[in-house]
Amino acid sequence: RYQQFRAVKLAVKRLLEGRNSRERSGIIWHTQGSGKSLTMMFMVREMYRHAQLSNWKVVFITDRTQLEQQLSETSQSIGFTVKLADSIKGLKELLSADTSDLVMAMIHKFREADLTETFPELNPSPNILVMTDEAHRSQYKLLGANLDKGIPNAAKIGYTGTPIDKTEQVFGDYIDKYTMRQSIEDGVTLEIVYEGRTHNAEVPDRTGMDAAFEDVFSSYNIQKRLDILGYGSRVAYLEAEPTIEAKAKDMVEHYLAHVFPNGYKAQVVATSREAAVRYKKHLDAALAAAVVKLERTNAAKLGLDRLKSMKTDIVISGHHNDLPHLKEYSDSSRHEASIKSFKLSFGGAEDGVNGDMGILIVNNMLLTGFDAPVEQVMYLDKVIVAHSLLQAIARVNRVGGESKDKGFVVDYVGIGHHLKKAIDTYDEREQKEIIGALSFPDEELRELEDAHAAVIKLLEEHGITDMTDHDAFYDVFYDEDLRFDFMLA
Repeated sequence: RYQQFRAVKLAVKRLLEGRNSRERSGIIWHTQGSGKSLTMMFMVREMYRHAQLSNWKVVFITDRTQLEQQLSETSQSIGFTVKLADSIKGLKELLSADTSDLVMAMIHKFREADLTETFPELNPSPNILVMTDEAHRSQYKLLGANLDKGIPNAAKIGYTGTPIDKTEQVFGDYIDKYTMRQSIEDGVTLEIVYEGRTHNAEVPDRTGMDAAFEDVFSSYNIQKRLDILGYGSRVAYLEAEPTIEAKAKDMVEHYLAHVFPNGYKAQVVATSREAAVRYKKHLDAALAAAVVKLERTNAAKLGLDRLKSMKTDIVISGHHNDLPHLKEYSDSSRHEASIKSFKLSFGGAEDGVNGDMGILIVNNMLLTGFDAPVEQVMYLDKVIVAHSLLQAIARVNRVGGESKDKGFVVDYVGIGHHLKKAIDTYDEREQKEIIGALSFPDEELRELEDAHAAVIKLLEEHGITDMTDHDAFYDVFYDEDLRFDFMLA
């Protein structure tokens, strides 16, 4: 893609012409879904075509297994072996070595205590490039300060889909930008429709949250309610069975009406791991009830057999002392199988895995770096803020076939103001680019009404007032110029 070619050429030019590490560093902002991982791979290939850069050490900082796999494949084609650092000790050893090689630091395997350990100077060479994937994450900042000490003359390039001001301070200015709006115009990603759901399970503001809390916990005595509020009314409310049951029913209704008929899938983001487990129970119940109802009457002609075989699963992290009902859903092999099934289309099959997985329920996992074109809707029931919110909602913007022309984010917790705050961290021009990539149901309705009015006007101008007169339509549309005008209406 042109933006990858452009970014790589500009970055290599900066490495060749920069007089110091600062001048050789910078940020590549390519929006979510535009192929940042491959851009990093192309960067390595391009570097080793230049004699001045062919002896450089390249260090990748990432927490994505997918990137590790891609780097391994690319390195084989250019004759290099990737050396993995899965601990701070291992990273120090690889950085100290005066060799030209590819080093990958898998930061999610590092202990946070180790990240804060002060590095001595490990390698003063200026022939080192550090490339950081999703450069704004907090753990990278911890490691970044140490890298400044350990490899003080290294160039640093940060790759990100959602930059923030602090990122620019660490890495320097922008090398290249490829915004959400540009990506949509190129057909690389899709527009995202954001919808705040309004029903009894919604928490619109503090007052609404308190009222909903009183409703859900009305059967509890005063002391019990105070105990719950002491724990945190928002979390307690969002984990409550009645709350989750109501929202799960609404999610299933929305999914079956707008997403399932086109063959696409859904992700539910729960406020906690406990809430995720409860969501599975209530989503499964709501889906089963929908099947019973559709067996009686199926006016929309939904694929009943597909719906009956559709599965849901939970993908959550595990903790050492987890209770059995949480531990069941933190198994990595189970995650792998469920994710593979989810990424396949309904009716698809690969390596003994079928595509029956229709809904994945998560808490923190799969909100960044997860690429599933078959996902069209995200149901948000967790407060997510800043760049993390923009990253999360971009899970639904991948191109995934002719019938997927938009992605949907349905908000059940009132994160609209957080979305505005996230956008406000950008400068005015960038804000317009991001806002241009988002749409809202009322805007979609206005566009539809305007298009409908334009079509009716065009037909009336050509003498058609009876919209049931099909013969008149056929007669009029023999005119090629009219067909063209109709397409523009």
